[in-house]
Amino acid sequence: MSEMRTHEDYEVKTYDGYIEILKNVKAIIKAEPICEEHKDSLLTKIQNFEDVISETLANREEQAFQERRDDNTS
Repeated sequence: MSEMRTHEDYEVKTYDGYIEILKNVKAIIKAEPICEEHKDSLLTKIQNFEDVISETLANREEQAFQERRDDNTS
């Protein structure tokens, strides 16, 4: 049986303020009384997530640029 998709499955995610949010999350983790190995692991995961968001946004910008360029040449 195929899984039914909802509106949320197709919703374009926005990442407004993501840099500030992730910076705050990193600060919270750094302040926690946990071992450095766990902090480093969490901070690396957050950095990877930040990189994914940055790449997603860059791809959207490139796609929008290409669409505008295609509209101007047609």
